[in-house]
Amino acid sequence: MRYMNHMPNAEDFEVKCKHLKTALQCHEVSTEDVKRVREFVYRQPVKTIIDNKIAHLIEVKHPKRKKSEETLTNKGQAIRLDYFLRNINYERLLVCQKTFLAALKISQRNILTIGKKKAEGQIIEKRGGDRRSKKYEEQKNSVKKFIGNLHASHYNKVFYRTDNDTKYQNYLKRGAKLENYQPKQIELRNSIKKIKLENVETLLKKYQEDWEDNETFAWYKNLLNERRHPTGDEEETCPESDDVDPELCDCAEEDIGLKI
Repeated sequence: MRYMNHMPNAEDFEVKCKHLKTALQCHEVSTEDVKRVREFVYRQPVKTIIDNKIAHLIEVKHPKRKKSEETLTNKGQAIRLDYFLRNINYERLLVCQKTFLAALKISQRNILTIGKKKAEGQIIEKRGGDRRSKKYEEQKNSVKKFIGNLHASHYNKVFYRTDNDTKYQNYLKRGAKLENYQPKQIELRNSIKKIKLENVETLLKKYQEDWEDNETFAWYKNLLNERRHPTGDEEETCPESDDVDPELCDCAEEDIGLKI
């Protein structure tokens, strides 16, 4: 990758300047310091991340005074950049531009572009990234808001459990009745076979001998008591309808034997 054209071991690093008596600390930069800085900057080979890390090593300063001989062709210095490297103790070392470029193996044009954008408060790198989702974000939010204002019962469709079929428009097939889409109601107090009750009681006894004292099985206890001792108001008589299976009725006569 062109943004990682460097040697990780910093074997190619060489201090080209000779700033010994100035405020610059180029002579204090060692090969280990350069190696550590390169590892920090180029750890992730993504240009946006690399440029942001380089921007942290640069300070932008504006000149306090201007020269009187500035003209249209010679506008003078707009900004001043200070370059820093960190040593083994994480102390910042002020270095010159030549040492900074040699340490990071980057061009002067790249450094000036990053410094200019940092001075203007702009984003260091605008290229790449997700642009399509941000482009339609406003339309997406408006659609979500419209859907959120709709009625909660499946967008005005009839819900057979709670809604009134005359209140909303019916979206059933043409010629179909609403009753065909509703489940049949289960009538309560259907007759239960005696053998079923005996099996339930046997299963409860196997689970726990004194199951009747357990509150968890109170429903089964009440059901079995009602079937054992029916009230006087409820006379167990066979229904006159021929559709009822005699095996489902409690009062069905038991078969004495097999008859052919």
